[in-house]
Amino acid sequence: MKKNNIVIGALLLLILVIMGFANFNEQKFYYAYNEKVYLNELDNKVIVRYKQNKKSDKSMISLSSELSNKQIEWKDDSTCIITMDASEKGMFKDRILQQMDVKSCNPVFSINAVLEMGVTDEFLVKFNENVSQTEIEKLHTKYGVIVVKTTELYQLIKVPDGQDALDIANKYQESGLTRFSHPNFISKEELHQLIPNDPYFVNQFSLNNTGQVFTDGHWGANDADIDARKHGLLRKGITIFLLLYWTRD
Repeated sequence: MKKNNIVIGALLLLILVIMGFANFNEQKFYYAYNEKVYLNELDNKVIVRYKQNKKSDKSMISLSSELSNKQIEWKDDSTCIITMDASEKGMFKDRILQQMDVKSCNPVFSINAVLEMGVTDEFLVKFNENVSQTEIEKLHTKYGVIVVKTTELYQLIKVPDGQDALDIANKYQESGLTRFSHPNFISKEELHQLIPNDPYFVNQFSLNNTGQVFTDGHWGANDADIDARKHGLLRKGITIFLLLYWTRD
């Protein structure tokens, strides 16, 4: 009897491990170059992008009566984050996608419960130097995308209405033709007065200059820095820096 209990317990543990692995595989992610960064979907928010400017006349928004009791945070003239009860999210998303004036409706994600990131209908890509224009055009045609902007640093690409920019961006990266490919995330920068525990931080006068004296006898000029501590750059780190760097005009 004791042996049977051990076997049953082992089987239950195995089932739980398999279920956990399956759920992990289903978790959304994006590529930071070739590394997967996993995202946690918020259960009470969606990000909606409209085909026209809706911020200036909210009465023209589809389902405006249903939105009257919901929190709306506009990110630009045609993009907003809508907060609602978690129980409403699934049904609302299905309904909003059926509206003629809606380009996309996607989840809002978070990383480490700190940074919220919204995905709309755009992603950023940089192709490897050895990739021909023919190969690039073939990939664009395969997914029916539109190139919005081309610079030396990246291409800004728009996906067809109703398509998943996160999924398509991942497929571009998995093609082996790109240096990087990730959604053109919309995120909210939060400011934090943070001092790292790095013992060498005191020497980084370009980040936070207090007029400190260095080991060679020289000293800095107070506040001659980029105010990294004030602007939250130290907390958000390289991820935010890259997002801002690749998406800047």
